[in-house]
Amino acid sequence: MKHYILCEKVTTDRQEQALRLCVTFFIKTYEEAENTLHYMQMRKQIGVLYYEKLGVNQLFMKQDPEAITQFLTQTLAPLQTPRAQASELEDTLRSYIYHSRSITKTAAALHIHQNTLYHRLTKIEELVQMNLNDWNDYLALSLAFHLQQFE
Repeated sequence: MKHYILCEKVTTDRQEQALRLCVTFFIKTYEEAENTLHYMQMRKQIGVLYYEKLGVNQLFMKQDPEAITQFLTQTLAPLQTPRAQASELEDTLRSYIYHSRSITKTAAALHIHQNTLYHRLTKIEELVQMNLNDWNDYLALSLAFHLQQFE
């Protein structure tokens, strides 16, 4: 009789464990679907998108929008002054990042001489007080441009 009760308890525990796993899975799936829908609405996309395909954007789904705005302001504000805008520094940096730091491709895309690009990049580094050859600085600037798409 004891053996039967023990088996019944084990079965009940396993069922309870399986039920918890199912509920956890459905909650996670619902949250992922909700986050994916929010992402698509912000980007005005129509169609089917899998949460796994969001890539790095998964990290920012639940991030406080004010924190993102503050990060963008701290990072990109020096490039948004009238003088910097007249020199097209923000567009230059965006293109430089988009072209994976290729001087040749960036200069060609901007229709400027490579020396002009070097001059602009030096000016950008001075304004944002970052080094484009420093991995952390480059990541911060790349991330800022990426997040700026959602503003």
